[in-house]
Amino acid sequence: MIETARASAKGDYDKTEKLLINSLKRLSNHDIVLYKDINDEYIRLADRKGIYDAACNLNDYGLGDDAFLDFRAWLVGQGKEAYMNALKDSESILKLDAVPRNGYFEWETFNYIASYAMDKKCGQDLYSMKSVITGAQKDKIAGEIEYGAANLESNVSELQQILYESHSEMKMG
Repeated sequence: MIETARASAKGDYDKTEKLLINSLKRLSNHDIVLYKDINDEYIRLADRKGIYDAACNLNDYGLGDDAFLDFRAWLVGQGKEAYMNALKDSESILKLDAVPRNGYFEWETFNYIASYAMDKKCGQDLYSMKSVITGAQKDKIAGEIEYGAANLESNVSELQQILYESHSEMKMG
């Protein structure tokens, strides 16, 4: 679905969003939630050190949690081939023929496309709905990914969580 929308929009992010929203609106509510869940899983699995380093290099600055989330959304939005290549070799991100969105390689609104579709379709809040992805579906997605050496390292969020927990324990103790 993403590749089709990107090809039709010819790299225009706003048009890609509109095409994805219109495609999603035609699906059942369950399938819209599943699309969001699958998208979230791909974004989560890209939370790797090599991806973070490439994101900083591409954007010419360090990234906080939100900006890195938006970068990973941008990466998923580049299509499955670009995404899989990036996890195998994070340097491949630097070779993508992609234009920045509003000056940065980030795509915050890509995170909300399913929510926009659900709202337009039936006025329901997607985020109040229960996740529908199964463990087997998550395992299948994870099994598709071949991590390269730079992405075998601890992901950024796990490291930040360890530091946060250590800091919290010191404050409480």
